[in-house]
Amino acid sequence: MRRNRVGFTLVELLVVIAIIGVLVSLLLPAVQAARESARRSQCTNNVKQLGLGIQNFHDTKQELPYGNVSALYGTWMPQILPFIEQQQLGAQYTFPPASITNINDTTALAPYTYAANRPANTPPTNNLGVVQTRIQTLTCPSDEPQSVYTYSMHNYLLNYGNTNHQNFAQGSGATLLNPLKGPFVGTELVLHPIGVKFKEITDGLSNTLLASETLQGRDGDLRGLSWWGWAAGFEAYNTPNTTAPDYIQRADYCFAPPQYQNPPCQAQTGNTSVRLYMSAAARSGHPGGVVAGLCDASVQYVSDGVDLAVWRAVSTIAGDEAVSLTN
Repeated sequence: MRRNRVGFTLVELLVVIAIIGVLVSLLLPAVQAARESARRSQCTNNVKQLGLGIQNFHDTKQELPYGNVSALYGTWMPQILPFIEQQQLGAQYTFPPASITNINDTTALAPYTYAANRPANTPPTNNLGVVQTRIQTLTCPSDEPQSVYTYSMHNYLLNYGNTNHQNFAQGSGATLLNPLKGPFVGTELVLHPIGVKFKEITDGLSNTLLASETLQGRDGDLRGLSWWGWAAGFEAYNTPNTTAPDYIQRADYCFAPPQYQNPPCQAQTGNTSVRLYMSAAARSGHPGGVVAGLCDASVQYVSDGVDLAVWRAVSTIAGDEAVSLTN
């Protein structure tokens, strides 16, 4: 008498497992692509909110926030906090008062550095507590949140033009590029700078870059520390995600591959007293490009292969170039 067989043979189980493995291998790229699409959408929304916040800042102040004052005395980041639904955090940040006019008066300015913690001051200063706080809307979900020296790091930078952080000429000889003013700039000379006004952006708000991305530095690399003056901006001297190095203030602020998971980087060259050649490219964790915001608060995804001349042209405010990222 023949028995009814119950269960599977070993060969049948192996075949089923093999089929499941093939299906999973086909499904994983689609799942990963969907997750990255969702992360990029969130990043795009973050840049949109940043652009709207800066628009509101301009509507209120009749000028854009300034880029940064030196390394220590404030960047655009704490200026815009009240305009990106961070009013309480913004109220805790104390900028140097108008009564201090000398940028070289380091004694008077000490209580107002970005990392100052002087609770006994009148008024109390707790800038350190602010810069230790991570702001989710300024953090790209495609990157891993980092911190350095207990300070929080973020993923969005403002556009400092086509050359470097202080709008000096970049390169030499045939590669010399003269600066055309961007919406933001770093300064070592003026303690209370005046921001750019929209009416000065004669190339058009929809044709001028406002913001883009960076990758948060790991293991002590300071890129992404946008509370710190010399990491607050990007330039269009190179295309997004370039293999060319960024130039940062000192070698011990810059940790490049292969031993670190950071983009290429070198210590800046030239006269260190005026930070001549510090510059950084737009970089992101998204495949093939970066999210970029324009001065009209619109947002685009810009390919790594964007024409360099176009990328440089849209980084300046009054170059009279007849180009845009949608040309």
